Amino acid sequence: MDSPPDSRLFAMCLLSALTAFVVWVLFGSAYNGGVILFIAIAVFAVLMFIDGYRQTA
Repeated sequence: MDSPPDSRLFAMCLLSALTAFVVWVLFGSAYNGGVILFIAIAVFAVLMFIDGYRQTA
């Protein structure tokens, strides 16, 4: 299994962090830090899955 290049991995991490930040800004008082972390991890996992799917297709 190949790992993604550093630039692509950094872009996926940045996108997941920005998504979690936007959710926190929009719904900050409704969600605590654990839920925001879960959202960031879920977005990162989806991005990794999509990247892996694109690499094998």
